[in-house]
Amino acid sequence: MNYIKHLNIVSILLFLLLAVFVVPLTTAVPVNALPIKSLSVKQNLTKRNLSKPKVQQKVLQRTTLKIHQKTTAKKSYISTQPSRKKIVGIIGTKTQKYRKKLRVPRPSMIEMITDTTIDAGVRYKHFLYGRHHHSVHVAEVTITDQSLKLGLIKALDRIDGLERLGDMSIRHDSTSRDTLLVGINANFWSAYRNIPIGPMVSAGEVVHMNSYKLWSSAFFDTRNRMWIDHFVLSGRMWMNNRAFKIDNVNERVDSTGLVLYNSFGGNTIPFVSPIDLEKSAQEFLQNHSMVTDDSTELGLNMETLRQELSISKREASIEYPMRKVLLRYLKTPVINRDIPCVVTDIDSGAVPMPLRGCILSFGKNIPMSSLPQKGETIFMKFSTNIADSTQFTTAVSGTPRIVRYGNAKHEAMIEGSHAKRFMNQNLARTSIGTDRLRTKNYFVIVEANNEKGKGATLNQMAGIMKAVGCWNAMNLDGGGSAMMVVCGANACTNSTVPSGRKISAAIGVFRKLRTIKTTEKGR
Repeated sequence: MNYIKHLNIVSILLFLLLAVFVVPLTTAVPVNALPIKSLSVKQNLTKRNLSKPKVQQKVLQRTTLKIHQKTTAKKSYISTQPSRKKIVGIIGTKTQKYRKKLRVPRPSMIEMITDTTIDAGVRYKHFLYGRHHHSVHVAEVTITDQSLKLGLIKALDRIDGLERLGDMSIRHDSTSRDTLLVGINANFWSAYRNIPIGPMVSAGEVVHMNSYKLWSSAFFDTRNRMWIDHFVLSGRMWMNNRAFKIDNVNERVDSTGLVLYNSFGGNTIPFVSPIDLEKSAQEFLQNHSMVTDDSTELGLNMETLRQELSISKREASIEYPMRKVLLRYLKTPVINRDIPCVVTDIDSGAVPMPLRGCILSFGKNIPMSSLPQKGETIFMKFSTNIADSTQFTTAVSGTPRIVRYGNAKHEAMIEGSHAKRFMNQNLARTSIGTDRLRTKNYFVIVEANNEKGKGATLNQMAGIMKAVGCWNAMNLDGGGSAMMVVCGANACTNSTVPSGRKISAAIGVFRKLRTIKTTEKGR
């Protein structure tokens, strides 16, 4: 019995030793290392336990990839980036991006018809533009040629004159020593009194001074450079420490203020037009019925015509008793420069216009003691609100600006024009512009709707002017007034016979007369 008891105690101790030492050793051995097949732990795992090792493997893969990217980034930091060809070959999205940049360009929007040099520094082009086939005529003038000059031709040489562009060309060539190479129509004008709208300057003399709304103007300096902006002209006269503001030029509104008249005001001041009402009405109807679809004209109104003519006669009667000082220029007139003048006479009533001079008309509000004396020298100056240190000789006005610093977009609403017909209808157009360096001036017209193509809207005209090469450009009178003369012939019809509507003024490119120096023999 004692032996059996001792044997049981020994067996219990051996079992405890096995439990303490052998079992931990067996659990520390990995499952894969066990040779026995009976340990099918994987077969007994649930789906949830089965997914855990896969997730751990994915996490391990991500961490290894990140570490690999960091190490490769450090190695390639100093090296240059791969070429564009490698990127295109490796990455599909990049391939699409670069394919867009390397796509085949669109075919040209210009179908050239004529491209010729008509004279040194003057190039003429005629082409069809865009899908609407706008028929565009362009005169490109290189202003660095000193034998060329830009100037204004005023219809009938009067502020209220109207004349066909072809007739202006013929008259100029017969009376001037300079040769007209290219001419286009210029300012808009009032439908009844035929007065130009906006500032107008010819050979340094102001034809019309007052601005209209916020319309743009093109001023040309002594070097033929074009400046486009909203110009405002102001004038003053001074003598013996006394100064007066010049209120108006070539027209008097009331009996007060100081008004200057030059040769464009008429051969006598006040100028009374010899045309009667019936003849004016007939000419008015004939001139404005030539183009029925014109954006720049108001409806015909005979009653308004009668009122405007009566106002013109009343203004002439107001001017008649005013005291007038006759002046002779001592220097050629130029904008933004002092003009000395000498007083040749003082009179009232109807006074003849002096040669190479002007007339100052003093209103009733100016005392008699303020008038200068005969033989006295006075000074005048017309100044611009912009670029007032630049001397200008020629100016025309229009609306709206259609290219501003390379941006092709019309500004009709800003300048005060709200007519949708004027902005959005396909019409004949006239525009002028200059390049970025002001070394080239562009004179452009687009023909009206015809078998060649369509006229242009303002935005289309803006695009055309930019395509031509303009950095700045503005619109001039268009519709039935749009016309270009090249070497005496109508650019649209190639005819030398004057035709079309009568207009207020034209701006042209002239070849100066070259003086030939001769020397006598023996000297």
